[in-house]
Amino acid sequence: SDDLLAISVLEGEVGEFVSSAMNLLWASTESWNDNRLKIMLNELKPVSQRSATYPLHITQRAINKNIRDARIVEWVDLFSTLEIMINQGLRS
Repeated sequence: SDDLLAISVLEGEVGEFVSSAMNLLWASTESWNDNRLKIMLNELKPVSQRSATYPLHITQRAINKNIRDARIVEWVDLFSTLEIMINQGLRS
């Protein structure tokens, strides 16, 4: 297939949903610059492990704009939901 990401441990509708969500995520991030990817990675960490300051040479305003424009909060929520679904699928 043309998919760059695949999760093959889940079957049926849940597996199809997870694969589709991951492919949409991948496609939407192809044009992201390094700063945006680093911001997303930091936001994916548990709150207790997040860096208060990013090791980037951009302003806080630019960081906030990237979070807003890339809808990083929504992506973090999606990753959390996918993680739960994958873990539940592996246990069943």
